[in-house]
Amino acid sequence: MSEKPVIFPFFFALAPLFSLYARNAQEVAASEVVLPSLIVLAVVTLVWLIHRFLFKDPDRAGYWTLVAIITFYTIDYLPGIATEIIIYITSFWVRYTPSGESVWACIPGVALYFTAGYFLERAIPDRKRMTSFLNLFSMILVTLPLITLAQSKPKLTTSENAPSPPAIAELPQTDDRPDIYYIILDAFARADVLKENFNYDLEPFLKSLEKRGFYIARESTSNYCGTMLSLSSSLNGVYHRRQETGGAWEQITPGYFTNNAAYKSLKPLGYRLITFSTGYDPTDQPAVDLYLSPYSYSSEFHRLIVSNSVLRFFASQEQGDEYSAFRMRTNFTLSKLPLVAKMPGPKFVFAHMVSPHPPFVFGENGEDVSPHQIPYRQSDGDIYLRYYGDEATYVKGYRAQAAYLISRVDKVIDEILANSAKPPVIMLQSDHGSGLHFDVMNVDATDHHERMSILNAYYIPGHRYDGLNQTITPVNTFRAVFNILFGTKSPMLPEESYYSFSERPLDFVKVTDRVRLPHGKLPADSKPLSGNENANPNNQRSGTSSVLTP
Repeated sequence: MSEKPVIFPFFFALAPLFSLYARNAQEVAASEVVLPSLIVLAVVTLVWLIHRFLFKDPDRAGYWTLVAIITFYTIDYLPGIATEIIIYITSFWVRYTPSGESVWACIPGVALYFTAGYFLERAIPDRKRMTSFLNLFSMILVTLPLITLAQSKPKLTTSENAPSPPAIAELPQTDDRPDIYYIILDAFARADVLKENFNYDLEPFLKSLEKRGFYIARESTSNYCGTMLSLSSSLNGVYHRRQETGGAWEQITPGYFTNNAAYKSLKPLGYRLITFSTGYDPTDQPAVDLYLSPYSYSSEFHRLIVSNSVLRFFASQEQGDEYSAFRMRTNFTLSKLPLVAKMPGPKFVFAHMVSPHPPFVFGENGEDVSPHQIPYRQSDGDIYLRYYGDEATYVKGYRAQAAYLISRVDKVIDEILANSAKPPVIMLQSDHGSGLHFDVMNVDATDHHERMSILNAYYIPGHRYDGLNQTITPVNTFRAVFNILFGTKSPMLPEESYYSFSERPLDFVKVTDRVRLPHGKLPADSKPLSGNENANPNNQRSGTSSVLTP
């Protein structure tokens, strides 16, 4: 019997999980890591017991279990390595590119397990001493991400019970309750930016919308450069405000989506909230009146775990292949939106499609152009360029995906209008613009005109557009629409735009003056935008708890 407990396999198994969580703690609730941790511990226990039975030695069982853990977490990278080796070897006679990566992953995976296990045993003269070392080293590995979390996570609250903003307005009881569609095309650029950066002419689509009675805000800009900030702001009709509380920051809570202020206003009138699967945790909210998805719900964090381990070879398509899941979700939403119009009763439909945001999975005609050879990353801007290709690749992929999306949305709008018992409200909007010249960590390297210029179109029964204007931003969307529909008197907030860094999402830099200038142009008195601005654009509600606070 070993004098030292063999605990290192369990800590080694938890370390990658905790590390993954620490890197995504800004968007993932702590509860998301509990179930995977329990499953990992249960599986490692079973594997260790099997090896313990085979080797009759707890130390050897620990070493072989460690090798199994390493294989589990690294096998995702083995297919590419094996494929490259096979292509190189066969290039000397007839080049062969293998398909079916799970088969090719199995061979090097098994080889890695037995080879590493054999050499690990041969290289360890003193097993008990090595067990002590591995126990200590594994505990350090687990401690490092926990230290990171201790420094950041306690400052962030993501409780489902955390307060959310009050209703945007108290709406009068009325029998005139049209369906309301809030359709978000993620990262869809404004017409002038599409023409300048991607050589894509959106005008035929916009003119088609205008013929149907839409109002097009042709100079509209977003309030924020990121999805979570932008949509939580528009759905609640408020700006985010940085508020110091003993050096701590509060995080945007799920309540700002599931129990948003727009729905709080509509719910007393009998509206149901209907959402779709998005694949992006903040807006993928199954706890609503009706949640529509092409597959059973799983969080983005859980899918990330599956896609980065051997589990993806045993998972269903939407769990194991994020590219296919991306395509599936987009096409599902586009196909189901017109059918929702046939459902009885007043509905508030929130449909967030993470497209044409990268990665690019649709060709111009909807064909699959997914870069399956590259691990899936829902990234944009300089992060996209780092992993997926150069600017030419971005331009080509974005243009094709945007063209496909518009061709589908054009028909979907016709079908919604045709299937609705009474004329609905349709708001077709993007949360922010494209990311060809967007840097997630450098405000001065970002083209704010491109990133903040958005598609923004409205269809309101009776074509009543007195409360709208060409430069309206999303924060005023529901304020303006409720004023028009229900005669409320919600004041319009100033039209401002803010950049924030990906690692400090609530540390704002005001870029309103740069947003309205073309690419490469700067204000005459411009200077580097270092630091942040603790602006409080909610001048109508200053001092209240109705705004989001970091």
